[in-house]
Amino acid sequence: METRSPNPQLKINFDDVIIRFTQQIYYDNEQAFQLEVRQSPGPLPGGAFQADVESRLEEFRRIFGQRVTINQFSYHSEKLLAEAGSAQDLAYLGNRLYELLPESFRQAFPHLVQDVFEKGRGLRLVIEARAGDKADRLLSLPWEILFFNQTQAFLARSPRVLVVRRLLDAVRRSPIQIETPFNIVHVIAHDSGNPEEYGISAELQQAEREGIGRAIVPGQYRLVEKPGSVEQLLAALREGAYHVVHFLGHGEIHELEAAGSTRVDIKCGYLRFVGANGDAQWVTGEQLQHLLGFTPTVQLAVLNACHGGASASGSVGGNIALELTYSGLPNVVAMQSDISQGAAQHFVEAFYAELQRGQPVDYAVAVGRAIIAANLPQTIDWCLPVLYTNIGLPEPLPLVGIANRLWQWVSSPQARWRLGVANGVLGILHLIVGLLLSLSNKRLALPDAHLANWLTAGLVVAPALLTVSAYLLKRLAIPAMWPRSAKTALIACSFGAAALGLSMPILYVWFALMLLVGVGFWEILSPVAQAVLLGLIFIPGVLCSGVFSYSQIVGHSRAFITNAQVKLPTFEWGELAVIIASYLMLLLPWAILTFWPGFITPPVGNLILGMLLSILGYELCKT
Repeated sequence: METRSPNPQLKINFDDVIIRFTQQIYYDNEQAFQLEVRQSPGPLPGGAFQADVESRLEEFRRIFGQRVTINQFSYHSEKLLAEAGSAQDLAYLGNRLYELLPESFRQAFPHLVQDVFEKGRGLRLVIEARAGDKADRLLSLPWEILFFNQTQAFLARSPRVLVVRRLLDAVRRSPIQIETPFNIVHVIAHDSGNPEEYGISAELQQAEREGIGRAIVPGQYRLVEKPGSVEQLLAALREGAYHVVHFLGHGEIHELEAAGSTRVDIKCGYLRFVGANGDAQWVTGEQLQHLLGFTPTVQLAVLNACHGGASASGSVGGNIALELTYSGLPNVVAMQSDISQGAAQHFVEAFYAELQRGQPVDYAVAVGRAIIAANLPQTIDWCLPVLYTNIGLPEPLPLVGIANRLWQWVSSPQARWRLGVANGVLGILHLIVGLLLSLSNKRLALPDAHLANWLTAGLVVAPALLTVSAYLLKRLAIPAMWPRSAKTALIACSFGAAALGLSMPILYVWFALMLLVGVGFWEILSPVAQAVLLGLIFIPGVLCSGVFSYSQIVGHSRAFITNAQVKLPTFEWGELAVIIASYLMLLLPWAILTFWPGFITPPVGNLILGMLLSILGYELCKT
């Protein structure tokens, strides 16, 4: 019995789980990555992990290719089908892929999925990486086959689970405007002169024509064949406003050659168009995007070609779909490997039918996968269609992005040297001012302590507010399965990081203020002007301290959860000591102004601060 697409009136609400892969720049290890949970309907921790992407890509491609080869014969051979054990092999691959992810994420994710399903909702899993970050290689892995050993289920075989690969910071060449009814150009690149190697069966060609024809409104379909050439495609696109380009043909990964026929370890993916004389027209994803640049209405490319949506190990441009996404095309649907004739027919019909009903592209791909699984349950073809997009979401708040960049800067190997230089320069300035004041035998007045009391009182509650904000913004995800002691330890670590991150910049604001007092600038101002200047110094200082503190919460909690993969943490009194020490630093300016003002009164104060900062700068630069 043939299974059709689901009822178009059936409405599924989806919860988004957005995870971002980044390469850890503060380790000299290209296989070190970070999984960051950007959005989730419930607590979901991220963490660091190691992944030899190139070897895993080769492993998945090799086993995937074996499975597809067997599948193509298994429709006619019960023996081969029995020997293949496709479900077991695919489960093995899915479990191997799942084991790449951080342990804390693997423990929490199945519980989150179950909670979403029990609420009658669906799950949209968005896997994203930034353009230019080497973590974008992880997008090429077949995430559709994630397999849960506990439930013995493939996550993406259900239409209630959408899997989206998102490339961030890629420049899109046109606004998003894919709406129904849309027009489609269907390219069939069949090589009649070389049918054994590059031919396409008449049955598959007819199946695609009929499948797309049934889903598309009459008059909105343009067929390009005999030949399926680049020139024919461009001519068709110039004749009307087309939104979708569907390519049926062959794709290969070729090794590039430098001048003098010297081979280099660089590979690139190509689509094979067929010219008027039957000659091959090999086109990369980037070249195709440049050709499509003359028709900015194109919003979606569907590639039914080998290597359209997967990379070979060691390849730079092997993933044609990712190349198209890099080049600016908003959506690309491709196949991770060869797809069978029957599966292609089921997918194409279901996919375009959902698009014409006004469903988003990610849901249409999920329905297409589910229809393949329902009609061809003994094959692996259901997992082959994948979606790439560069349609990203804005950051929740501008300060979040600033905090993330600040944490990366602080975590870089050069950060200690930079901080050491900054401390050294500030210390030398204080020493110069102190010596000049000592030679002139002059003492200067300090700022009003009452104003400092009010500022300090406001800062006392700031670490708690920042910690709560990080939790509400889902930047601090507490694993639900952890015992109370571990959760308490994580909260204490985050709160201590917030207090420490806030107190250190505030101290440097005071150091800068003492420098202004020492040069005599403070004394020439009236009380009103002094209050205004103090506000101009402290308000930006507090904001910068808040951003720095927020980055410390995210960074330290991330490291805490990563370390918890080795041993489940428990609350230690050392965390309380960090909080107390941080609050002592936070209250230090107020305490000195109230009880020991001579400690920072120029010139003695400048000399003391100058020596302390110079020593600290030297130690930081030395290490």
